[in-house]
Amino acid sequence: MDDRRMDAVQSRINRVSDRAQDLASDAGEQLSQLRSSMVPYMDQAKRFVQDRPLQAIALTIGLGFVLGKLLGGGRE
Repeated sequence: MDDRRMDAVQSRINRVSDRAQDLASDAGEQLSQLRSSMVPYMDQAKRFVQDRPLQAIALTIGLGFVLGKLLGGGRE
């Protein structure tokens, strides 16, 4: 491969790498914002489980059953 082609390939690699770093940074910021917005809901869920452990267990079992039926695709 001649030097021009090598330079072109290296330039393309650098652009792709820069874009990937930008996307990763953006994703990290979005995850941080999502985590911050979820804190009140997580606290509320923790309080629910602490105040009503049996209801929380029953709810979890029920949700697991429903999700299993929905995602299981009727395998029997």
